[in-house]
Amino acid sequence: MGLIGALALASGPADSLAAQSVHVVRVNPYFAVGFTAVGGEDVVKVIISGPPDPPPGFPRTAATVPQPHPEAGINVLPNVPAFTWCFGCSATSGAMIAGYYDRVGYPLMYTGPMNGGVIPMDNSSWGLWQDGCSAWRAQCPLSATRSGLDGRIALGHVDDYWVCYLDPGPDPFVDDPDDPLDPSWSEHAYGDCTADYMKTNQAAYGNNDGSTTFWYNPSGTKWSGTFPDDGGYGLQLFYESRGYTVIDRYNRVLLGYDWDGPGTEYGPATQGATFADYKAEIDAGRPVMIHLEGHTMVGVGYDDSSNLMYIRDTWDYSTHTMTWGGSYGGGLHMGITIVTLAEPEIDVRGLGHSIPDGDTSPSAPDNTDFGSVDLGSSDFHTFTVHNTGAYPLSLNGSPRVQISGVHAADFAVTAQPGSVLGIGASTSFTVQFSPSAAGVRTATVTISNTDLNENPYDFSIQGTGNDPSDTTPPTPDPMTWDVAPSVTATTTISMTAATATDPSGVEYYFEETSGNPGGDDSGWRDSATYSDVGLLASTQYCYRVKARDKSGNQNETGWSSTTCATTGPPATAAVFRVASDGTVLADSTVYATSFQTGAADVAEWVSVSESVTPGSVVELDPDNAGSYRLSSVVCSQSVAGVISTRPGVVLGHSEVFEQQALLALVGIIPTYVTDEGGPILPGDLLVASSRPGYAMRWGGSGPCPCALVGKALEPMTEDNGIVLVLLTAH
Repeated sequence: MGLIGALALASGPADSLAAQSVHVVRVNPYFAVGFTAVGGEDVVKVIISGPPDPPPGFPRTAATVPQPHPEAGINVLPNVPAFTWCFGCSATSGAMIAGYYDRVGYPLMYTGPMNGGVIPMDNSSWGLWQDGCSAWRAQCPLSATRSGLDGRIALGHVDDYWVCYLDPGPDPFVDDPDDPLDPSWSEHAYGDCTADYMKTNQAAYGNNDGSTTFWYNPSGTKWSGTFPDDGGYGLQLFYESRGYTVIDRYNRVLLGYDWDGPGTEYGPATQGATFADYKAEIDAGRPVMIHLEGHTMVGVGYDDSSNLMYIRDTWDYSTHTMTWGGSYGGGLHMGITIVTLAEPEIDVRGLGHSIPDGDTSPSAPDNTDFGSVDLGSSDFHTFTVHNTGAYPLSLNGSPRVQISGVHAADFAVTAQPGSVLGIGASTSFTVQFSPSAAGVRTATVTISNTDLNENPYDFSIQGTGNDPSDTTPPTPDPMTWDVAPSVTATTTISMTAATATDPSGVEYYFEETSGNPGGDDSGWRDSATYSDVGLLASTQYCYRVKARDKSGNQNETGWSSTTCATTGPPATAAVFRVASDGTVLADSTVYATSFQTGAADVAEWVSVSESVTPGSVVELDPDNAGSYRLSSVVCSQSVAGVISTRPGVVLGHSEVFEQQALLALVGIIPTYVTDEGGPILPGDLLVASSRPGYAMRWGGSGPCPCALVGKALEPMTEDNGIVLVLLTAH
């Protein structure tokens, strides 16, 4: 949509922008965008007036919420309330986020009488209220206060500012000169709801009933200004009014978002928020305010496989899904608002070493392995809980430290830690290990707490019960071979002992007996497999193995039989040869005037972190250093190239990586494309699309801010297909 007019959009009497001329560049019934200049720099004013009900005919079903598993690319935050539209979608979304914090360690967000002072998971308990236009409105005092709601006596937000959805004002508390029966009264002091501070519904700040304003930098950099009508700044003020500290806050448009359509006055954002930014917020335990062209919602989770967001949409109590950068209910995803509170950060240490949350490998250095303890005896290990964050940490379990697992009865917390840790504070607890039987005994320590993304904090502990009367070695005795020593590389001999068993656990010792240079013993080790590397070529080495238990007596088996193996001959001099299948091989550098191949690209073997097919567009995988994955973000700046179909020149070796593919580096290559950016013509620049592994036409004006895939050499007018592409430097 092109430039459609100019309008003075006042932001309130206290705002220096009130008299600025704002060029409106995009409008629908629920959304207006206007550009103006402040201090010589363009800024964008966005007014969002999302409707109380979903658009007619909009199909949506409740999503099945998966279990969080960030390592597998899935994470969904629990404890985020689902409120229905309560006097503005943006204020309702702000209330859902504030309600989440109320439930996870910030109890002053909501202090009303409902649910024992803890915000409920939905707003059904407050019922409906009929406004002056006979419309029934859902209520939530954290979104918008009203006299008579939730025990409030004084006038509140709804009393002072609400008339009817989209009413432009004046607000009820203001004297209406055209109605002598409508006298003015004193405006209430901002207090208990997000809509007050976000200036939602407030005509003095240019907001119709149901509307909230947000400001952006058009280039896509973070906007952190303090215009009094900005909804993000207002949410910060609400948090601060509740006694909490905000350490970061910004509005940001999505990377590549085009403010007024292709080929018009304002080009797409050359910077901006990405799906990776969104995931980082969720992984940190923070919901995200999601802005569409005409609605505001809350993002509560993600699924990496398809750039999927799990959302609360303000229209029911369910969880729904939408694609990052896609559309929902007819509104295109255009931006986000982030308001970050000072947070606690838990760190549990043993002997001064941090124990990672979720650690399943007990060890002596961090005190999680109690070692060997005689039956009838006990050992005590002390651990320290630290708060390294910028907000008090609460340990809220009952008891505060709990023991569970297969052998939980063998462990006991003899001294519990304190319940509240101030900034930089620490507290200790002690675990007693009293083995009831010989062998390795395991359990899990669990600490419920208010850290946003490490609750509960858990880790494994173990100890070995020792029977002093145990004089029996592991079986088999003597030891035997499972896989006898054999040459597995020119200078490597590998072997595997038979699996030994003993109630207290087992260790193995492999001994090299020939004495030839290069051969080494293994030393005592938990693994039944050993490889002796760096041996001399054409040399015989001999090995035997024994085992011992992990009791205090360390009872040993007898040695196995001795088995020998001879390493391979040294490498031959470099030769040039042709194999029977026609493959030409050379053991040194090949010099030639020219090479001619039957294909048109140069490719290299690379590691990939997911399944790819020839023609797929791939990008750097930020979660797996050195690996590549399918591109799936519009205008991705991490694009690396296209998976080759039949390369003419191949670099690298095909057995280097566990999961690998040939990445075309230069040349002409068939490439998957989609019409997401419009029909493709020869010569069009191609960039990553939102469809995983597909490219699309770049239709923006001015320099392309994306990493280029290449230049189309063929047309494509279908929904998707394959065209030849001349790869372009990124």
